[in-house]
Amino acid sequence: MKLYPWFSLLMAVLMFSACAKDTVHNTQAIPLKQSIGILWQTDVDNRKPQDAMSFARPMVSGLLPEATIAIGGLDARIHLLSMSGHEQARIPIKNNSDSGGLELKNGLIIIGDTGGMLYAVDPVKKETIWALQLSAAVTGTPVAVARDLLVQTIDDHIYRVSEDGKKQWVFSAKAETLGLYISPTPLLKDGRIYSLLGNGDALALDAKSGDLLWRKQLLLDSRAGALNNMRVPLATPLALSSLKMGGNTFPDVLLVAFYQGEIFILKRQDGASLMTHKISLKSSPVVQDGRMFMADSHGEVQAWDIESGVLIWHRTLSKGELMGPILWKKQLWVQDDQGQLFRLNADGDLLASRTFPGRFDRLPIITVDGLLYHNNLGGLYMVY
Repeated sequence: MKLYPWFSLLMAVLMFSACAKDTVHNTQAIPLKQSIGILWQTDVDNRKPQDAMSFARPMVSGLLPEATIAIGGLDARIHLLSMSGHEQARIPIKNNSDSGGLELKNGLIIIGDTGGMLYAVDPVKKETIWALQLSAAVTGTPVAVARDLLVQTIDDHIYRVSEDGKKQWVFSAKAETLGLYISPTPLLKDGRIYSLLGNGDALALDAKSGDLLWRKQLLLDSRAGALNNMRVPLATPLALSSLKMGGNTFPDVLLVAFYQGEIFILKRQDGASLMTHKISLKSSPVVQDGRMFMADSHGEVQAWDIESGVLIWHRTLSKGELMGPILWKKQLWVQDDQGQLFRLNADGDLLASRTFPGRFDRLPIITVDGLLYHNNLGGLYMVY
């Protein structure tokens, strides 16, 4: 059974303090004097109404002004576009693509497909350099490690692959439950790989050898009789050097989130549990100037003081599920599952909003000119 990524890639953190209610305020609406503009838009999928939804995430390769946008399509092509949105080439692949992309140090673009093929494309020659068959669909985003790459498939395999397409090692975990269609992006930090499996287990691997360093069962049973009761794992873990929560300060922690569930605070060294808190998040928070901003799946954006653990402000934006925020030009960009984009300042004032067709199920890519969004109907937008 295939679950679609309105259970998206998940990232999370929550700070809590008994004194929070004395300082928090729910921000009020102000007149919208600004707007969200569209620099350009294009259709990369040529999708018909009855066709499947599209979940690919674009990426940007190279340096301006010669940078290239690459994105996999429902037409079993990798589309290469200029930064002004003009298509430069379509490179055929075996299956449609719902993955993110990565640029290696040698300039190759890495994109996966739904049949488990991993491709390296030369954006200058506009051709495939190598292809590698993996165990299952690639729907997450590959991660660079030295000159190699890491990629996780939807059947709980994690691969390290060299820049010339050779498997260096593979970690395999038995798929015990239904996983998300969008697989997680592993976190690489200090020579270790941190990731989540479909059954909710968190684990740490040695990045060089792929050896298991620790594995922590976080859910006793991740199965559920109805989808709306399912606590969904697979948020990419978040590492923090220090976290104050519940009156305690925890050094060197790993935060793991579950959609419709809770967050777990673990010791990064050995995976030991420190604390949990019930909250539902779909994406990673953003830290800026001593504040941590997060958007939850109940339509609310929050700002926390990361040193004191005090909630500074919170704002309800939508009846839908939020993703984000993304920080661009010192402003917060948030999206929901109903096609709405919101722009706020650091004090929680809503500056602008705009509704687009379809849904945005993946976070945008930050560029110099704007934010690059791909919706589930195949539309690619550069917004500002």
